Amino acid sequence: MGITYEDARVLCDAALDGVSFERTLTLGHQRSYLTAKQLSEFAGDLAVAVPWELLVPNAYSDDFFSKFLGASTLESMDASAFEGATVLHDLNLRVPEERDKSFDAVIDSGTLEHVFNFPVALANCMRMVRVGGRLFVFTNGNNFMGHGFYQFSPELFYRSFSHETGFEIEQMTAVEYRFIGAEFGSLQPWYSVVDPDVVRRRVMVTNELPLGLLIRAKKIEHRGEPFERFPIQSDYARSWSNAGVREERLPSGVKNVLRRTLPTSLLARINKVRTYWHNRRSRHTIFSLKNRNHFIPIAPSGLRPVSPGPEPTGRRRRA
Repeated sequence: MGITYEDARVLCDAALDGVSFERTLTLGHQRSYLTAKQLSEFAGDLAVAVPWELLVPNAYSDDFFSKFLGASTLESMDASAFEGATVLHDLNLRVPEERDKSFDAVIDSGTLEHVFNFPVALANCMRMVRVGGRLFVFTNGNNFMGHGFYQFSPELFYRSFSHETGFEIEQMTAVEYRFIGAEFGSLQPWYSVVDPDVVRRRVMVTNELPLGLLIRAKKIEHRGEPFERFPIQSDYARSWSNAGVREERLPSGVKNVLRRTLPTSLLARINKVRTYWHNRRSRHTIFSLKNRNHFIPIAPSGLRPVSPGPEPTGRRRRA
C-alpha cells in the first residue's frame, strides 16, 4: 500500500479542481514512492511552498497529504497496527455508523483487492465519504493475478459508482505499468476509460503488461446501504429489460440455406473456426488499448487529451 506518481498525479489534479482533502482517510498507512523530482513537480503545480526537507522522499506519505494537499485531519484504517494505522477495523465488516459521512476524501491505494468481502469493503468506503466528497480507488486491472484476491474491470466500478448508489464517476484512467511493482512507473500515454453502458459494448483488454485503474468518484447522495440493490452488468441489464420485446431474427439468404442443409457437426466446426479468427483479429482491435471508442489517450500531466477526440462520459475536460 503506497502512493505512486500515478496516484499522486490524480490526487493533485483533484486538488487543482477544487476537491477538498481537509479530512482525509486512507486505507492502510500509505507508504511513499515519490522521488524528490516528483515532489518538486507537485509542489510547483499546487503552488505550495514547502521546506526543502519535505522534498526529500520519506517512508510514508503523511507530509504529502498534509503539506501538499492540505489535509488538516489525516487518518489511516487497517485491520492491523503493524504499519501504524490510526484506526483499527476489519473492512470485511461494516464500519461503525458514527464513521459514516466523516471524510472529504477516502483513498484506497492498494487495499481493496486484498479484502475478501469486497462488496462490504467498498460499501464501507462509500459510506465514510461525506456528500460532495470524493472516493479515490487506485487498483489492479489486468495481469496482477496472484497479487491479491482480485483484479478488477471498468464495468465493476461504473456500475458500483452510479446514481443508484449515490455516486458518479468523474474520472477513470487506465495506465500500463512497466513491471508488476507499480512504484517503478508507467508507460505513456494514459487512457481515459469510457463507460461500457455508453458505448453499449463490453470494454475489454487483452494486453501483456500490468494494467492499473485510477478512479475518482464524487458522492452525490448518502445511502446507508449503497448496494441495497446489487449492480447488474450493463449489457445484461439491457438484454433483460428488452426480454420479450425483441424478436429473434432468423438468418436469411445463404446463411439460412446452409443452416438448414449442413449437418450440425459441420456447422459446429465452421463456427469454431469463425470464432477463432474473430477473436484473433479482435485482440489487436476491439479488445485493445488502441480501441479509441473505449480508451481515449491522455497525457499524465493534467490528465488532458493527447489529441482532440470525443469527450468520454465520466471525465471532465479541464480548461
